[in-house]
Amino acid sequence: MVFTPGDANSPYEQASIIAEGGSSSMVVQSSGSFSLTINPVDRDAYVVTGKMFFEDNKWFSIEYSDSPGDWETYGATLTSTTFTMNGGPNSAEYDFDNNGTSEITSVYMVMVRI
Repeated sequence: MVFTPGDANSPYEQASIIAEGGSSSMVVQSSGSFSLTINPVDRDAYVVTGKMFFEDNKWFSIEYSDSPGDWETYGATLTSTTFTMNGGPNSAEYDFDNNGTSEITSVYMVMVRI
C-alpha cells in the first residue's frame, strides 16, 4: 500500500506502509461492504469502511462510510488471490506528517488473500 502526494510541490515523500514496516488488512463481505485497517509503523492504526461496487456494471467504485451518496471510481483488477487498486491522482488522503490533517494523495495497493 503506497500513498503518493497529490501535489508535485509537496514537501512529503511517498508513504509505503508495508515497506516501512507497517501492515494493512481488509475484510470484504459478499454485499461489498468492507473494512480496511491501515497500520503504519509510526502511528496508531485506523480503519476505513464503505462499500465496493461496479457503477454501471463496469467502473469499480467505492462509497466510503463517511461520505454516503458520494463515490469514487478506481482502476482495479482481481484474481483468485490478489486484488490490485490504483486510485490515480488525488484519489485518497493520508496524513504524511502525522499532525492530524490529511493531505490529498494518490493510492496504490495490492492485497493478497490469505
